[in-house]
Amino acid sequence: MIYGYCISIIALTFRLISTPYFIRPGESQSKFKRRYNTLSLIFGWWGLPWGPIYTIDMIKINSKNGGGVDVTSELIPKLTEKYIYHDAEEIFTEGITIDYNDNELTR
Repeated sequence: MIYGYCISIIALTFRLISTPYFIRPGESQSKFKRRYNTLSLIFGWWGLPWGPIYTIDMIKINSKNGGGVDVTSELIPKLTEKYIYHDAEEIFTEGITIDYNDNELTR
């Protein structure tokens, strides 16, 4: 799962996405959702004019379908493709980038 948040710096407001989190079956998503909603509420709302708008958008994204955006179907094929012949230790030392646009986040 990934979660959206926003941060404002004077007149600039940035919409950002968390790193992916692996949520185990039965594990609660609320701690992750709460972390990024709190971050948006503290640092995102006061950047005018977009801060309040983006803060509300990020809270909506984090509240859909129980919380966050499920990226499992996009992430597993990339991991498999990149690391099919590699050591498990090597997987955790390299970064993987997945690009998303606004429409994919609001699905």
